[in-house]
Amino acid sequence: MPEASRVYLRIPPDLREWLEARAAGRVRSLNAHITDLLEEAREQETAARNAGKLPLAAARITNPQAGEPANG
Repeated sequence: MPEASRVYLRIPPDLREWLEARAAGRVRSLNAHITDLLEEAREQETAARNAGKLPLAAARITNPQAGEPANG
């Protein structure tokens, strides 16, 4: 398995509590649960794009403060 990258994320306390509760209900770490959620989102986005339901440009994440793509 490739070495994992660290991402520091600031989220509201209520969202963290919700994620922790969901992770605990699945007997998983918070990290594993968030990683799975992100992988599922990526798979759904890829499937939608491949089905022609999501244009490539719509998938780009923008930095609303700068109005520029945040993902390069």
